[in-house]
Amino acid sequence: MAIGLHSTILGAAAAALCLAAAGSALAQAKAPEAGRRPVEDATPTRGGTEVGLYFSITAMATAGRPDEPVNRSTGALSGHTAREGDLNTGIAFAPNIAVGYSLARWGSPFRADVEYTIRGKTFYSADPMLSNGNAPFTTKLDGVIKTQSLLFNVYLDTDRFPIFGFNPFLNIGAGVGFTVGEAQRMTNGAGQLERVDHRNTNFAYALGFGAAKEFKPGWNLDLRYRYVDLGEVEFGPTTSAGGTRSHIVIERNVAHELGFGFRYSF
Repeated sequence: MAIGLHSTILGAAAAALCLAAAGSALAQAKAPEAGRRPVEDATPTRGGTEVGLYFSITAMATAGRPDEPVNRSTGALSGHTAREGDLNTGIAFAPNIAVGYSLARWGSPFRADVEYTIRGKTFYSADPMLSNGNAPFTTKLDGVIKTQSLLFNVYLDTDRFPIFGFNPFLNIGAGVGFTVGEAQRMTNGAGQLERVDHRNTNFAYALGFGAAKEFKPGWNLDLRYRYVDLGEVEFGPTTSAGGTRSHIVIERNVAHELGFGFRYSF
């Protein structure tokens, strides 16, 4: 009887030990491994660019460089050569805003945006405005150039070549340039003065590069340079006595632009 009782007690104890061991093994299987941190979902980034929609504002300094002018005057002023003028104020302030989207979510290094830029006016003068061979012709032009642009830009971002924490990018843009040539004074051969404004809508394009640095989540500082061609600018045509029309055309109004700005990603 005692032997049976001892056997029963020993069997129960063995069963309890087995259950305890099984419970401990199950608990260890469910617990995270020692020193292992849970994996958090990370937002893909490339070149300091957050995924998705973004908004940017940039302050640009634009240095205009008009191409050589062409004389399209008529009457007594036709057949003469337009003289290259000077920009009295070659550097102007040019703020712009843009809304765009980054494709980094799909592992792409590209982003794109639509940008609108308003440039400050620059002053253009040519004295004399025309010449007949090497002989100056008694004409003068004092004008103001105003430009705006609406561009669609594509950017290539990379984080492979960081420079002091900034990630480089390249960009190309195309769209529409709006130019105004204000002829404040155009003197023809008879010494008469006219004032006229001429507005043009042209094809415009831009080529540039820069670098971006993320200084807090969702925020980037952008530094950039670009070359932009805004199309032609016209001064005139005016109409004066005898049907003489003063008309000067700058066929390529180009500029070099430097800027810095902030980009916020949603």
